[in-house]
Amino acid sequence: QQPFEIALSPADMITPDMLRDLPEHLERLFTSLGPRAALVLLQDLGPATDDDLLTPVPLGQGVLPAKLVRDLIRQHVPAETPLVLQPQDLAAQTAWLQG
Repeated sequence: QQPFEIALSPADMITPDMLRDLPEHLERLFTSLGPRAALVLLQDLGPATDDDLLTPVPLGQGVLPAKLVRDLIRQHVPAETPLVLQPQDLAAQTAWLQG
């Protein structure tokens, strides 16, 4: 057993130049890290800031493709893995996640 665990946070691993191929990047992230993640931090991607980083926003308020993210979670993340949402507007984020 390793002395650490992985937290998968797809929104933190996407840069503005990756948005053009966002579905492919998300698929690679979930395929490689989803099965091993101790938890998945789910947040959406808002507009880039002055330092060219995307702004994390609650699910449904950004550009993440909902159906694709839901499908990738179902396919690659074990059911017992916790999904962590931002604390704002939990009802809307839960609805986005459930489709």
